[in-house]
Amino acid sequence: MIKKNVIAIIIKDSKILLQLRDNKKNIIFPGKWGFFGGGINVNESHFEAIKRELYEELNIKNFKSLKFVNNYFSAKYKSIFFIYILKLNEKIILNEGYDCDLFSLNKMFHGKKSKKDGFFYQIAENNLMKNIMFLAKKFI
Repeated sequence: MIKKNVIAIIIKDSKILLQLRDNKKNIIFPGKWGFFGGGINVNESHFEAIKRELYEELNIKNFKSLKFVNNYFSAKYKSIFFIYILKLNEKIILNEGYDCDLFSLNKMFHGKKSKKDGFFYQIAENNLMKNIMFLAKKFI
């Protein structure tokens, strides 16, 4: 069965906002930096899903700049990812995840220390994130 997921590439101050995922064994990419997003519920469109996820994870209510840009199928994860871009002007309020931070485009694949605990964390999955960024980059 193919899973359906939404991903938001969130741009703030010309940087990409990534979420440091909780270190829980029952989630994908625990303790890694990744894009905001999640699974699409039954009878939910990908547009409804991305708005729900961004509200749950970051308390975002303004979706004027939210734009669907592409989709990506990963055979490795048996998933289709619907990719959105959101230019964020409001204050960041993290409701879900361990931490979040802004990454420059040229350094986002190197990982980063969390401001919360000072430990270094890797990105979620290099090839997956690079493929998604490749499809979205011309819209950033």
